[in-house]
Amino acid sequence: MQPKATILTPTIAQIEELRAAFFERLDRDGAPCEGGFHPKDIERIKSTDIWLQRFLEQHDTDIKASLSMLWETCEWRKTYGTNEISEDNINMEYINEGLMFPRNRDIDGKVLLVLKSKLHVRGLRDTDQLIRNFIYWIERLNREENYGTISIFFDLAGTGLKNLDLDYTKQIVHLLKFYYPNNLNYIFVYELPWILTAAFNIIKALLPPKAVASLRFVTSKNLGEYITEDNMLTCWGGKDDYRYRFEPSKIHANGLNNDGLNGQKGIIMTKDENDNNTVVVNHDKKVHFAKTSSVNEIPMSDQSFGYGGKNIENTGSNMLKIAPAEIITFAKVGSELIGTVDIFNVVKFPITYKIKTTSPEKFRVRPSTGILTPGSSTTISVVLQSGPNVTLLLNKDKFLVMCMEINDLNASQQDIADIWKNTQNNSGSVEQHRLKCSIGSNVNLNASNSVGGDMNKSSNMFLNNGGVIDADRQWVHFSNSVSQLVETTRRLETRIKFNQKLQWITVFVFLLLSIAIVYILKIEINNNSPEHCMKPMRGYK
Repeated sequence: MQPKATILTPTIAQIEELRAAFFERLDRDGAPCEGGFHPKDIERIKSTDIWLQRFLEQHDTDIKASLSMLWETCEWRKTYGTNEISEDNINMEYINEGLMFPRNRDIDGKVLLVLKSKLHVRGLRDTDQLIRNFIYWIERLNREENYGTISIFFDLAGTGLKNLDLDYTKQIVHLLKFYYPNNLNYIFVYELPWILTAAFNIIKALLPPKAVASLRFVTSKNLGEYITEDNMLTCWGGKDDYRYRFEPSKIHANGLNNDGLNGQKGIIMTKDENDNNTVVVNHDKKVHFAKTSSVNEIPMSDQSFGYGGKNIENTGSNMLKIAPAEIITFAKVGSELIGTVDIFNVVKFPITYKIKTTSPEKFRVRPSTGILTPGSSTTISVVLQSGPNVTLLLNKDKFLVMCMEINDLNASQQDIADIWKNTQNNSGSVEQHRLKCSIGSNVNLNASNSVGGDMNKSSNMFLNNGGVIDADRQWVHFSNSVSQLVETTRRLETRIKFNQKLQWITVFVFLLLSIAIVYILKIEINNNSPEHCMKPMRGYK
């Protein structure tokens, strides 16, 4: 069995230091969201050491980094309404379909959250609702497991390109990476089809290092190293013939069991005998069980680059969160220089965004405008136009990302363009973020802007000494390639279906002609038979 990465266990003093630093910042700066942070999250910070421990573990007990992540997590939880997510306001139709569900435990005693990828078909269901359902299960399991780690099991058996949903998967990765620190014991990827290997290499590159160390690609042959036979579903080669049926949570969102007891009672905190300042939490105790699944390129044409309106610092925002926050780094992807920006709607109403640049002749953006529903995100791809000396003075170029509230979710691209055309940049309703440009370290400025290589060559350059290299750019490149492949496959399927229909029509016509020919021949034979051609002469024997 492959060992997991070593995780530093924070001390009681470090947990208290993080708690004190949070409330000191809260008293000094105030909460960035309207109405302050959610009372449940404030209470959790006050009383639940294990939650703070997760942030410290994620950042190797770095107080400053842990505080920053805790602060952003509380902001997201309030704006997204995470604490209000329950069985009353999620899509229960999706829940009852069994797209994801908890069942059994791994060899460490951690509950498995199973995602049946074969049941998910890209574009068939609303992604925002699926993400809310995912958050529901994570929140529920955190309560039921007393904030102990869980394992996610991606069941990819029988999946294909139609089940590959990059946007949905990327949003899941984003949630786990930024808002649920060190929440995973294992990430199991079961029976990965070869056609999806490149996609999961990119997903792997987007994960934080600790999550990558917990990633396990398994099959029916080696799954027994991590899950006992009794805890495997029969479809994985185990003995559990479980058929999914939704069961309501035994612990409500208020943290109480059905019997009214506090859901945190199972947490036992002890002190190490050799160090009175070290906390040891029982959720990490191992328990071994006995064996018995295209926007058109729009060149930006806005020459003006007005600064005004609601100036939001890139380290925090009211409506939009941007990653990277300050600089777009251009790197070689295939034959192009591409930079990417992820933008996230962190408010409870839809917004429209628009991107402008100081040098529209040098860049093209995919897409430059659009709509984001609450909690959703999109990746903006900025392509540096080919040509001589295009990289000169790139550090002088700037981008302006603007957003504002929109009421019409069904607005067309033309409608969005008209809205922005009729809106002043310095309007109080417009939020602005400024980004600079830079060239990545892997770009040779002395070489041609055209970069050789194909997708197979570039897909091997995700990791270097354990670090991620241009994963987001590879993601965009791969997403575009997959989109093209899916579109080509769709056209081929349509063509095949048409040919099949044509073949059936041909067979049917052939049968009709055969029947007609047989019928005509039969008539001709009857007409030419001897009894019709000759009558015997009288008296002739």
